[in-house]
Amino acid sequence: MSRKKNRKRSKAGARSRSGAAKPPRASTGLPARADGTPTLTVSMIARDEAELLPACLASIADLADEIVLVDTGSADATIEIARRHGARIGHFEWVDDFAAARNASSAMARGDWVLSLDADEEIDAADHARIRRLIAADRADAFQMTTRNYCQRVTAPNFRPDDGSYPGRCLSEPGWVPSIKIRLWRNHLGLEWRRPVHELIEGSAQELGARMLSTAVPIHHYGLTQRSAAKQEHYFQLGLRAIEENPLDSGAHLEVGLLSVHRGEIEKALEHLARAAELSPRPANPLVQMAGVLLTEMRFDEARERLETALELEPDNGEVLHAFGVLEHFGAGDSTKAISYLRRSLEVNPDYALAHFNLARCRRALGQSDEALIEIRRATELAPRHLPVLEMHAGIALELGRPEDALSVLDRSLEVDPEHWKTHNNRGIALFRLGSFTEAEAALDRAEELQPDSPEVRRNLAELARLRDGGAAFEGCPGARRPGISLCMIVKNEEDNLGRCLESAAPAFDQIVVVDTGSSDSTREIAAAHGAEIHHFEWCDDFAAARNRSLSFAECEWVMWLDADDAFPAESVARLRELVDSGRAPAGLQITLLMAQSGAFRQRVRQLRIFPNRPGIHFEGVIHEQVVRSLEAAAIGVEQAAAIVVEHLGYSDAGEVRRKSERNLALLRTAAEGLGATYVDRYNLVQGCFGAGRASEAEASLGALLDDRRCRAERLDIWSHASVLRGRLRQGRGEHMEALADFDRAAEADPQSVLAAYFQATAHKALGDSRAARAALLRATVEPGAAPAIATAAERVRYQALMELAGIHVAEVDLGQARELLQRAIALAPAHPEAPILLARVDARAGLTEQAARLLESTLELAGPLPELLLPLGNLYFERRDLRRAESIYARAAPPTPRISANLGKVLVLQGRDDEAIPHLEEALEGAPELGDLHGVLGDAYLRRDRPGEALEHYETALRSGQPRSATTLAKISQAYARLGHDESARLAHSAALRLREGGAPAGSAPVDPSPARLP
Repeated sequence: MSRKKNRKRSKAGARSRSGAAKPPRASTGLPARADGTPTLTVSMIARDEAELLPACLASIADLADEIVLVDTGSADATIEIARRHGARIGHFEWVDDFAAARNASSAMARGDWVLSLDADEEIDAADHARIRRLIAADRADAFQMTTRNYCQRVTAPNFRPDDGSYPGRCLSEPGWVPSIKIRLWRNHLGLEWRRPVHELIEGSAQELGARMLSTAVPIHHYGLTQRSAAKQEHYFQLGLRAIEENPLDSGAHLEVGLLSVHRGEIEKALEHLARAAELSPRPANPLVQMAGVLLTEMRFDEARERLETALELEPDNGEVLHAFGVLEHFGAGDSTKAISYLRRSLEVNPDYALAHFNLARCRRALGQSDEALIEIRRATELAPRHLPVLEMHAGIALELGRPEDALSVLDRSLEVDPEHWKTHNNRGIALFRLGSFTEAEAALDRAEELQPDSPEVRRNLAELARLRDGGAAFEGCPGARRPGISLCMIVKNEEDNLGRCLESAAPAFDQIVVVDTGSSDSTREIAAAHGAEIHHFEWCDDFAAARNRSLSFAECEWVMWLDADDAFPAESVARLRELVDSGRAPAGLQITLLMAQSGAFRQRVRQLRIFPNRPGIHFEGVIHEQVVRSLEAAAIGVEQAAAIVVEHLGYSDAGEVRRKSERNLALLRTAAEGLGATYVDRYNLVQGCFGAGRASEAEASLGALLDDRRCRAERLDIWSHASVLRGRLRQGRGEHMEALADFDRAAEADPQSVLAAYFQATAHKALGDSRAARAALLRATVEPGAAPAIATAAERVRYQALMELAGIHVAEVDLGQARELLQRAIALAPAHPEAPILLARVDARAGLTEQAARLLESTLELAGPLPELLLPLGNLYFERRDLRRAESIYARAAPPTPRISANLGKVLVLQGRDDEAIPHLEEALEGAPELGDLHGVLGDAYLRRDRPGEALEHYETALRSGQPRSATTLAKISQAYARLGHDESARLAHSAALRLREGGAPAGSAPVDPSPARLP
């Protein structure tokens, strides 16, 4: 289409598309440029823009041949500022129509080309020559330019981190959101702005057949960083007006939706974004925006629906694919699936920094730290000034043991934001690990200045003060002054345990040192009575410091530490004395700790408890303290002394375990987040969270632990158990496939892991694969080898696997195999009642009642009078009509369960001891109303004791509760009524009994139901 034709089409319309009359065009052009290139007018509209306008006008001073500014009613210095910069001023009476105002400004332009800018926008000086070349090339009539809307909206689907291509342009913002539209066009073609808000020139350009191209020259927009609430409200109201005038305007719905998000009106935002998606010819963008809002609100299922629709519409849309990856990682916890989407997004746009960033996040969550480092490096190349990218880069480098790399990235972070306290804190950690203690302290001091209330910074400063001088800073072993072995203990309020411990241990030691940290009971007196030296230590939330105080008093060449809730078996005393008296050189020795756990289980664990008394040997760690590092520094090896066994009783009560775990959580967090934190510290925190019943709080620590390649390389047992624990969290949320993946990784890392095998079985079972579940259960029953170095519930889990397999064989009537499995379970935990009860049932089913009874009797001797054991044992004697013996068994329950009370009552009734039976039967019914057969038994007992009122009450309750009607029961009801003097009722009941007999109905049950009430 020729320009002449274009001009004719332009003149044909009397009014602009926005509804405002077209102002007359300037009749004269600008003077020609000396170099013969086209002239350029910068066209602007403004109102009260005195704050941002100077920077805008300065940015185009060497570019524009003319500046025209149409003022729409400023009350500040906007017009004066524009005149000082040489702008021609026009005036426009504001009519709530941006397009009309822009057309007024365009009409004043005299240049060959027009560039439209706002007062909060700038053109970088480096692009002036590029714009000049564009308009001189005569390749197009209009150019679409990308506006970089600098903002904090890092969760926006199309957010772009600062790529460093325009240094200093991002100011304090992390990046920008792009918008693309015509901003540069050839003058006098008849192009015009349309729409009263978020106006565009594209429509008229298409109608007039203008040649349109895109250019990489950006416009730098700072309105989202400075925009006031009043301005946002203004745009919001304009958007609502645009929708009122044209309800089918998808762009207006999109804008109102996004502004509603900023206003906190989420449902209204979703409503408008949904409408935008319905109306837009390309609905993927509003759908992705909706998904972003829903993801922020953690409404993952709804977000998935929108993204699935967007993906069907545009399967190669990089932003949709990226959003799907984010959803899979955060919403579904499936980092593997997230990676597949993110990689597809990068195939569309290899330079998408946020996709590389989130890919690094997913790799990190899967423990693929090296791969995560590759991705975060690429993200850093693409977004070298984006703080979240830089922070993750530094974090991964620290986890991989590369503090030099972390420091380099953190220094770059400070160039972006010198006042970011977190960066200074992390620099302190990196510098500490590089041995630069003075610089580390300075960095942490600066972090504290910027964030004085941060517990993290305070902890790191305290840790630095404690660690920077190495072993020399620690109180610890002074060096041996005599042969033998010293026992070193720390205690507080241990009067219930200390006596037992010292009584068992004292014969093994040549010196006993007890450091008290603030007891208010008789702990000190008990220690003195057993020959201990008593010393004092002011508690400071640091177990290592307290133990090091105890070491400082050790005199013998060997040192061993115990806790007050430990016990030292006699055979271990003999073996320890033999070791000490042998004359061999002291070394670090790992003994066998036999940990009593709740439910009669005992877990074997290796633990370093014995070491030489050498200067410099000391404990480290505010909790779960160890001497390993100082032994390594002194080149002292660690050997096994498995024959020396210490019994630890501190975890035998589940309630006490929980209390200890809750008490220790603060210290565990301090250790896990400190300067010298290791994967062992993170693992201890995870265990503490699980022990305190706060497992969900462990997920972040689990992720960090599984990301730690040192942990996987050095301690597969810890890494494997961490995988099991994360799988259990996922399993608790119903994410069985994801949980199974964790259990599989755990089993691959540690093929001997009973825990991994057992939880594989639970996941397979939940997924309906009974064959795989059975195979995994079988693996979980394998006998362990040497004692592990970490405490888990492995023995309890192995017991459970044996029980479940036995149950399967019982159901299959394979009683021989069931018996073998149950015997193995009993050998594992002889005092636990579950296996003996089931084995007794198996034996009784096979007719081996005497054998079943002996098994239950022997278990009672070990476990004590547990009701779950007393009931089946009493039932065995009851069924054999050994009533006296059954009675003696039931009577041992204190307190009895309802079923035991029921059976004891029946036994007493059968012995003619109604008065004794009645209280037990009443108590049973009170505790278990479902035991309806007891009403008949009680009715008979009351009737025999000539208490017809109570008897009648129970008989009638039995009938109401659904017990079968019998002639015998009706006859007894008749007797009860007769004794009460209710002759008519007695006659009716007697007649009913006769009718039942004449009808051939059964006469009824015996006075006492001879079958005992069993376990449910």
